[in-house]
Amino acid sequence: EGPLRTQFELDYQPWEGPSGEIIEKKIISLDMGSNLMKIEVHISGPAEEVTAGLTLHEKDGNILADEKKGWFSYWQPHGDSELGMGIVVPAKYLTGYTEYITEEKDQSHVLVHMNPIDGKVVYYAGFAWKKSDLYTSEEEWTNYLKEFAANLETNLALSVY
Repeated sequence: EGPLRTQFELDYQPWEGPSGEIIEKKIISLDMGSNLMKIEVHISGPAEEVTAGLTLHEKDGNILADEKKGWFSYWQPHGDSELGMGIVVPAKYLTGYTEYITEEKDQSHVLVHMNPIDGKVVYYAGFAWKKSDLYTSEEEWTNYLKEFAANLETNLALSVY
């Protein structure tokens, strides 16, 4: 019961980037049954790159990534369970990723870099918790990300009878 999609918009105060003023708006939506929210970033100004990241917290998990297919995952122990975090980026926006590792807790990240097209970037981000019984292993979580990424690059075929 309930809506098929929840959506909200964030309008940020203009801020100074290295090359001038940036105006940023995000539209975030989550479809029922999905573990990944869609994030549309609208940028006005001299922004050449948008970066999203996965925090590695204690650095006790596994980073898995397929830059060619556009998915990035971090699966980690968490208390008496496990968590998976992921980012999926359509190929037209993706420019690469960086693993930034430091000794400081909560300061290590997988950083996913994207190129705005006509002032816009779209990517998907979310997580899974092992105790939810939806994705109970790293393999199940990464398979979900792989399938999601593949579906983004597949044209929808619609037949009307």
